[in-house]
Amino acid sequence: DELNAAFAKMQSDGINELVLDLRYNGGGSLETAVALAQMINGSFTNKPYAYLDFNAKHNSNDGFENLSDKVRVFNLVDNEPTFQRNESINSLSLTKIYVLVSFQTASASELTIQCLKKYISVITIGEDTVGKFVGSNTLYDSPTSNYTSYANRSTKHQWQLQPITFTYYNKDKDVNPAKIVPNHEINPYSTFLNLVEFGNVKDPCLKKALELITGQTLRTNTQNTNTSLSFRNNNLASFNPTNAAKGLYIEDFKSLK
Repeated sequence: DELNAAFAKMQSDGINELVLDLRYNGGGSLETAVALAQMINGSFTNKPYAYLDFNAKHNSNDGFENLSDKVRVFNLVDNEPTFQRNESINSLSLTKIYVLVSFQTASASELTIQCLKKYISVITIGEDTVGKFVGSNTLYDSPTSNYTSYANRSTKHQWQLQPITFTYYNKDKDVNPAKIVPNHEINPYSTFLNLVEFGNVKDPCLKKALELITGQTLRTNTQNTNTSLSFRNNNLASFNPTNAAKGLYIEDFKSLK
């Protein structure tokens, strides 16, 4: 509901350009990823968005996730995502967005790019992404319910599993690339000594997005950096996704279509 409320505010403010920063987003809820696409555009209600492909034991769950004009709102109850209500989605009706990406962009974030670009123009800026086009389900110690029921789980322990259970594709089931290579490649570590806070136009990725939007070259007072320095991904501490699933996950196994 917080994301939907943010889009309601942008809608009321008349926002007509959007820069989506997914550089440090390692994945998250499938429900949210599908809803986000509808919030960005909103013109393709009931159209197929992502195709989920499970293993041979669960082929009956294969199928499309369709775009909807409603989003299901979940709250944590007893540390478990629990459905609360449906909300009407607030949409910006955009036909183009700019997405900032990095070596930490994965799973649900990559789904947003791969699936949304079948409907609107998606311009990516930054580094190559991870290439994790898969998702997971939470499994509990509930063998009589195919290990998917939180309510019927054993209470003798607090363990649960989060295995990769499906691969996702866009609506046309195109083969996924090894990773997403950005339309405009920028090495952020070339200006590592001048790191700035989010939203600062001295950020090279954001600066590029704004230049593409305005068609003008933005001049900043950023100090020149030694471009001969080489900053590699493995020189820096890795960021971890904030969700416990560490990537794209499904809240409710039974909700799959």
